[in-house]
Amino acid sequence: AKHDAQVISKAGGIIDAVYVEEGDFVTKGQLLATIEPDRLKLNLQKMKSEFSGLQLELARINKVHSKNLVSTDAYDKLKWQYEVAKSSLALAELSLNETKIIAPISGFIAKRYVKRGNLVEQFQRQKLFHIVNTDVLEGTINLPEQELSRLALKQTANLQFTALPSLSITAKVIRVSPIVDATTGTFRVTLAIDNSTSKLKAGMFAQV
Repeated sequence: AKHDAQVISKAGGIIDAVYVEEGDFVTKGQLLATIEPDRLKLNLQKMKSEFSGLQLELARINKVHSKNLVSTDAYDKLKWQYEVAKSSLALAELSLNETKIIAPISGFIAKRYVKRGNLVEQFQRQKLFHIVNTDVLEGTINLPEQELSRLALKQTANLQFTALPSLSITAKVIRVSPIVDATTGTFRVTLAIDNSTSKLKAGMFAQV
């Protein structure tokens, strides 16, 4: 497939729910799964309370600071605490939002690696889903070097698929390798196939 995505988690925790299965079509931005959010919700409430308190205190200090009734050092320290709390609140909101596992592209769920109750770690290589967009498929063939001068970009080729013997598909040359493999005497050609009807599946074998 030309476009695919391995979905990982930006948050760590226990998978609370999985909303899709293998073979399902999903759209970009669709919710695939959620991670238990309780701890992060409590942390967000804490950050909101701390920020609100500092916001009120800063508003009060602003009134007296202009009258020189509070030291500049104390005022600057409070402003710094306010900015730190503001950033911490934004980070807490982001962390909670990242408990939602979202599809980065539209396509079919080719593989689901997780189920409810699994523990996932933040920003690890652990894959949760594999999404494949099959609107355009790509395939590679190796041709003898004698054919190199006869090939050109956008040239068409007819494909016959083993699994669909009655179907003939037209593919288009999109890349021609400029290097000939000295061991085999062949060069690589990449073909693109319009599969907007979803008749073909990624990984199918074809003859040119």
